[in-house]
Amino acid sequence: MPSGPIVVRSCTIAALGAPGSVGTSGTVVALHHTVKTVASDGSVSWSACGGAGYHVDSNGLDGRAAGADDGRNVGHRGVPPPTYAVRWDEIQAGSIDHALKIAIDNTCDHVWPMVGDEGCSGGGLIPEGTRIRLRPSIDLSTYGLSPAALVIARALQRYGAYVGDQSGGGVTLKVENTVAEGRGNLWNGVLDPKSLSAIPLTAYEVVQRGWGAP
Repeated sequence: MPSGPIVVRSCTIAALGAPGSVGTSGTVVALHHTVKTVASDGSVSWSACGGAGYHVDSNGLDGRAAGADDGRNVGHRGVPPPTYAVRWDEIQAGSIDHALKIAIDNTCDHVWPMVGDEGCSGGGLIPEGTRIRLRPSIDLSTYGLSPAALVIARALQRYGAYVGDQSGGGVTLKVENTVAEGRGNLWNGVLDPKSLSAIPLTAYEVVQRGWGAP
């Protein structure tokens, strides 16, 4: 495992559950590295260098992954949008009911459910797609976490997290960028980069490489 605690960072997700309404046949869309441009005439445009689209009535696997039931699902090398970042509404509800995505310094290769990777660099040994979790025996109340951080920790203990990207330095978990959405910094005073720093990486365990593969 990499060294150092998990760092919380903002994720430039501009749209969750768009375009259109999200229902039994809707599509969840996430946009990456979004840029809002306001022209001199007041018109507004958005651009993004990456994105993903998954149908909510599917089993959530990339269309190229073994076991996928909808070939139209496509995204960030196999990671579905709901795992990209902790959403503001999830923290407000007090529950995150799915696995999350983390990034570590360096990775090498990939395992299911990932369908691609960034190659091997910097001596990385852990493949993208590896699933980790907080050990079930750990009493989370002993870490003195804030209410929001405790919501995240409970999800990391119950559902775990996928190694889904290279961070280039340290272990990171992202939160929804409410500033890019025009709602201001809702996270101010709720979460910060050190909110999970009280939990050492020794508290985590690797579930299995390619856990749950058909």
